[in-house]
Amino acid sequence: MVKDVNCEIKCLSCNGWFRSPIQFGDAKSYFESAIYGNIAKCPHCGEMTLYEKDNLRFQYVNDKGRVIYQEGQYAY
Repeated sequence: MVKDVNCEIKCLSCNGWFRSPIQFGDAKSYFESAIYGNIAKCPHCGEMTLYEKDNLRFQYVNDKGRVIYQEGQYAY
């Protein structure tokens, strides 16, 4: 059972992943939305990074806090 869906950004400077300040509920909602020019500050390196479809991922988390699905692959 899916408890939460996390949208994460990959920093274009340091390649670290962090939680997006904008959450979409699921990947389908994101890909149906029209957004552009969004930036966020990376908590790892402090640089501002642009986020678009190329550097986002969605993690589906179960009620035990474990990632069960990420980037088109089940993580059982």
